[in-house]
Amino acid sequence: MRKSLFMLILLGGILASTNAQQKEASIAGRWVVSLDYLGTPMHLTLDLKQDGAKLAGDFNGDKLEGTLQGNAFHFLAKDDQAGSEESTGTFQGDMLSGTLLFTDPINPSHPRKIQITANLVPHSFHGPGAWRLHGRGIS
Repeated sequence: MRKSLFMLILLGGILASTNAQQKEASIAGRWVVSLDYLGTPMHLTLDLKQDGAKLAGDFNGDKLEGTLQGNAFHFLAKDDQAGSEESTGTFQGDMLSGTLLFTDPINPSHPRKIQITANLVPHSFHGPGAWRLHGRGIS
């Protein structure tokens, strides 16, 4: 009886821990995206908000909508000139990787597929005073 009770408590703890880990997995935040565009290294911003499996935000200023399934994401960002950036990939912790399909409004019939990586900006670097380190600020 004691052994059964112990196993039941242990199993409950494991399930609660697994549930908490699944809920903790979030792609929300500000990301710095790195890519190589025609031989030029670029760094762009990606701001993501997550509501369950739905994503919203902006990619370098272009509004985006997308989805999240496990650790796999997909989003489509559009600008005012009929250009778009569509990305598919995966994330784990504070890193993501995938592809970006860049459609230039000047030449929409020839989109470019680009490999991307991104790092999550630490929360302490968001907002006013973000660049203050150890009490020293940049004016």
